[in-house]
Amino acid sequence: LQSRAPIVTTHIGPIPEDRDSITYARFLKSVIAVIKDAEKYGAIFALETGQESAQCLRQFIEDVESPKLKVNYDPANMLEKGCVESVEVLAKHIVHTHAKDKHPETAKPTVGQGAVPWDDYIAALKKIGYDGWFAIEDESGDAEVEQSIASGRKFLEKF
Repeated sequence: LQSRAPIVTTHIGPIPEDRDSITYARFLKSVIAVIKDAEKYGAIFALETGQESAQCLRQFIEDVESPKLKVNYDPANMLEKGCVESVEVLAKHIVHTHAKDKHPETAKPTVGQGAVPWDDYIAALKKIGYDGWFAIEDESGDAEVEQSIASGRKFLEKF
């Protein structure tokens, strides 16, 4: 059987840093159950970054021990955790990335108009060999969302 949605992404966390905690054990058990279905259907289950450190997420993925558990990297979610540096920490697990930005003073997160260091971020992805999609995620939620997405796309095309 082959999945029609080869990559399914979600947040599950925050994953606790304490690997001996009951919550960590529950997360592990739950994700392993989902991974069994991913393996059965040839799909990948990708955990979105941002709710825990890159090191914690990598350790969790290694604890699951499945090649079907990967990462959906969101640079805006990782700004406070080392947006560019975390790419290398999670390198072998990144299969998808959001193109999302975050502006510290406004609610306008148009890609290219916020705090994500796009030149460095794209360079880090190229360095690890990432050649996948950049899914624009726009959380502006207002009447200008189409314009925001179009602007973000135009910005990304220069890369």
